[in-house]
Amino acid sequence: MPRPGRFDAVIEIAALDAPGIEALIKAVVDHRKLDPGIDYTQIADAMAGFFPAFVREAVDQARTVAITRHGRGYLLSTDDFVAAAETLTAQLRAMQAATEGEPAPTLDATFRSIVRTSLDGYGWVHREDDPIPDAYLMDPDRAELNAELRT
Repeated sequence: MPRPGRFDAVIEIAALDAPGIEALIKAVVDHRKLDPGIDYTQIADAMAGFFPAFVREAVDQARTVAITRHGRGYLLSTDDFVAAAETLTAQLRAMQAATEGEPAPTLDATFRSIVRTSLDGYGWVHREDDPIPDAYLMDPDRAELNAELRT
């Protein structure tokens, strides 16, 4: 989001297409570090909708994983790039879902959302009589425990 008076022009950066992804990878990775059997079509499918910065980040992540597995004599494979792209997909979706002008979610709201979705089938009960708001995990299959927690 541009700040007022900060820019003379706004330049939109579009997502890369398959040839753009291949060109960027070849531009930032030494050809001696690329597996000769690399499948750029599969990589482009995994990176569909990626902006240049995301492709560059995927390259860096793929390189880190390859170095960890194989040491300095690594070769970047199709699988390395696809795995790196998968780790960035959620971040890209969140960015695309964000609406300009809306405030970013707070850390508390984000944490609550993560906990809520990771406890599939469970709910939280807040005890109103406590001066400190505590939350208790309820088991949907144990009514007696739920009643005990509510008191």
